[in-house]
Formats: sequence, structure tokens, C-alpha cells
Amino acid sequence: LRSTWLQFPNVGVDVSVRFLIRCRGAPASIARALTLENNTYQDVLGLDVAWNETRVRGPVLSLAAWLQYAASALPHARFIAKVDDDAYVHTLQIQQLLRSILVQSPASSGRIYMGVLNWYHWFPQIFSSAAYGDDFQQGVEAGRRCRAGMTCLDCGACVGPFIAASGYLILLGRHLAAEISNSPLLVSDVARLSSSTTLPARNGKPAALVLEDVWLGSILYRAAQAGQLQGPVDYVTLRGYGYGRRANLLYSDAWGLQVPPLALLVHLRHKLLERYLATHAFVTLPSEWCGSRSFTLHCHSGCVAFSPTSLEYSPAALLRNDAEARARLDSLPAAEQRMIGALYSAPFCASAAQQSKARFCDVRVEAPHDCCVTAAKPGEAQEGVTAGRPRHCSTAVDIVTRGHAPEIALLRDRLLNGTLPASQAWSRRAGRHAWMAQKGVRRPWRMGAAQRQSRLE
Repeated sequence: LRSTWLQFPNVGVDVSVRFLIRCRGAPASIARALTLENNTYQDVLGLDVAWNETRVRGPVLSLAAWLQYAASALPHARFIAKVDDDAYVHTLQIQQLLRSILVQSPASSGRIYMGVLNWYHWFPQIFSSAAYGDDFQQGVEAGRRCRAGMTCLDCGACVGPFIAASGYLILLGRHLAAEISNSPLLVSDVARLSSSTTLPARNGKPAALVLEDVWLGSILYRAAQAGQLQGPVDYVTLRGYGYGRRANLLYSDAWGLQVPPLALLVHLRHKLLERYLATHAFVTLPSEWCGSRSFTLHCHSGCVAFSPTSLEYSPAALLRNDAEARARLDSLPAAEQRMIGALYSAPFCASAAQQSKARFCDVRVEAPHDCCVTAAKPGEAQEGVTAGRPRHCSTAVDIVTRGHAPEIALLRDRLLNGTLPASQAWSRRAGRHAWMAQKGVRRPWRMGAAQRQSRLE
């Protein structure tokens, strides 16, 4: 990470980054290593969480500790985020997006909850997630049996559906982060989880993992239901609903690692160093990656905003034009009519005054017409793009293939061998040529020892 996106010029100036380490009770050798690491880079934060926590309690306790620390120790931060180590974050573009939010919604910017938003259900008693959906309709359908108590008899109540941001980027406005970190629900959950030696999974076996991102979304949802929030929340999604449900121009989260030129967030699931390097080479190459853009928030208020397909069938629309609106509603398939009815009766909206005034916003991005023009010369292979011709800014590139380029392999090996400092990893020549690979060559070699060593643990 220090060799790639932490090299952006706003890191350490406008953006403060810390590596969060669970270190309470750590052996002396590990404590010395962490001290040395922090003395060298000044970016390591030790959390008051047991150093040997597993993935059952560790992620939740670490996230809670970070929010509580950031809310109190970083008084000048307008936004507080949590990022996984398998995420590539374009901090310059994230900062530009947040500045746009400050200009367009200055009153509510402190109460945003932003990321790649999905819908879940949750069993608070056993800290278990259930019933995933891309949108409200899918969440309602997926959680039907969960809400009816048919999926787990000894797990307690199933709550939802509610919104949770995917864990590789969760960003909150400062005021909302402070409210959540001090909410009785969070404090109670942390105390209950800390005192638990084991947790049961829904199948009755010991749990192996608790998803901290879904847990935080459930805290936000349950706190609103309990009246523990001081105002409504602005839910900002990077999913790109304005371009169709599957557009996803602002992020990449697919196993195939197809990254569009407008992406400001890439989820690198395999944690291979060469893919971090290839992504960084791509987004720092002006002829391919679009760095000139403007962001606009498109928001709707109230419960109806959380299901775009039912905006025209809101109670206000039905009252405004009763006959026409009801005729359109009656013409819909029965399943969609059930979804619209479920929306208005869902606890997410109906039971909390804060949520009834909440807003759901999607981010629209505009780029100049020449933003994604390729600068390749005739004869140069460039992912099937005609040399010298403009291409649509949604045309993605294959980071897996680019990770096999010789220049990337050289950078990777030099970084792993310690012969190249992270701050010197990107010469002008490397940034220009590191992405190039022979046309049609997808996997020149199988994963060997060198590649396995390059995994970022």
C-alpha cells in the first residue's frame, strides 16, 4: 500500500492514513517491531484490542475501537473512513468527491454514510448476517424466511432489511461517526462480544467469522430504530444507479478485475502485490485513466427513495394524481406491487422518524469528451482499443493481464527484495510502460513461489 495509493500527494496532507494493529498484550518482539515500524513511517496505530484476536471478535472490536479513537482524537477530520488492506483507494478522487458533497449538501455532510451499499439482515444475538440483496427489493425477498424465524430457531430475532456499506470502504461524516461510536447499542455489543468466548453460527457450529461491515450497518439501523441518532442519515452509494444497476463506473469488485477508467475504488481480493502495482500504473497514466471529472449527488428523501422503481408510486404521487397513479400501480406484476407495499411498511422507514427523513443518494460522474482518448501509436496493442481513437469511459481494462507485464514483475521483485524504496517505485518510464503486455496473453505462467511470496498478508 505504501508503494501504491499512499504515494498520492494528498496523503499526509489532507488525508491522514493509519494502519490499525491489534496490539494489547503483544509479545515483546512484536511490540518492538511495531514501534520500529511506526518510527519509520509514522502511520501505525496500536489499538487496545488483544493482539491474538481471531476473525470472530477481532474485526468488530477493531472497527469499534477505531471509530471511538477517531471521533475523539481527530477533531479536525470532517470524514472518518475504514478501508480494508485489499482495497485500492484513489484518495485524490475521493477527496474531490467529498468536496463536491460539502458544496452540494453542506448541512448534511456530517451525517453521510458512503460506500458500495447493499441490503442485509442481522441476528444481533449471535452477531450473524443473513439474506443479502443488491437493493431493497432483493433484500426483502432474500430475508423473507429470516424475518419469519424459519432459518434459525435459536438465533434470536432477525432484523432488517437494512443498508450496510461493503467493508473495503466505509466512510462516515464526522457527526454520524461520533454518534455511532458513543451509542448505547455499540457499547453494549462491544461489551457482549468481548465477554463471549465462542459464538454459535446459524448451523449450530462455532462461528468462524463475524462481518464487521454488516455489523456496523446493523448498528446504524438499530440505533435509528431506538431513537439514538440525532438526525437523519444521508446514504451515499457508489453503485452508480444513475447509469443502470450494473454500471459500476466508480468501483471494481469483480473477481476478473476489470477496472473502468473512472474508478476511484478497486477491491483487490487476492492481495497480490503485482495487481496493486498494475492498478497504480493504470490510474497514474493520463492517456488511459480519466483524472478530470466532476461529481454530482442525485438524492431523494424519505422512505420511497430507497426503492427507485417505486418513486412514482409514493403516497404523494397517489394523492396528487389518484386515478393515473393507481392505474399504473395496478398494472404492475404482483411481485412488484408486493415490493412497493413492503417498502412502506418496512421497519427501516416506517418505525423511525429519523429514517423517514433520510436521503438515498447516488453519485453521478461526468468526464470531458476527450477524457478517455488513448494516446497509443499505430501498431501498439492496447486491450483491443483502436490506436488514436476515443473510447467510452466505461470501457474497463484487465488488471490481471497487466499484472503479468515484465515492468510490473521487476517492480514487484525489487520491492520484495528491499532494493527499491516504496517512495521510488514509480519512475516516469515505469508509470508509462508498466501496463503494457502482449495482446492476447492472459496468463503467461502459473502462480509460482515468487507470486506466492508477493501476497500481502
